[in-house]
Amino acid sequence: MSSLTKQELVDVFALHLRDAEDELMYADGTDGAPDTSKPQRAHIYGPGTKQFARADTERNNKNMERLQRKGKIKKTTDETLKEKADFAIAVTKSLENIDSDNGKAGEDLFAEVYFNPKLSHITEQVELNARNTANFMPGSTKT
Repeated sequence: MSSLTKQELVDVFALHLRDAEDELMYADGTDGAPDTSKPQRAHIYGPGTKQFARADTERNNKNMERLQRKGKIKKTTDETLKEKADFAIAVTKSLENIDSDNGKAGEDLFAEVYFNPKLSHITEQVELNARNTANFMPGSTKT
């Protein structure tokens, strides 16, 4: 008999971020060139965690409230950006080798990154990869 526990998802996946040209991102070295020993990663909670469930439930609840309040689910651009950023913040455990331009850390750093529309490619990666259960299979090394 096979044990189902072997199929359980791990809680956190280290996503090696990609830039807008789909190249892997690295922190700058002392010479200003990318330092390949310092990958820029988002450590994200997956579908098997309370953090993910809370973020997903919050998004669904806001959509239902909007539907009940306005009679439609249509969102403004700002609402869509905020929804995506809020979800990404809620499922991020940490950011690795990413420094704030304003000295921020923790959730304040996450907000600085995810609320910046010019970094939307990062927010999109976090959301898509958090929803991909394959990333959270034991031993997953996808980047």
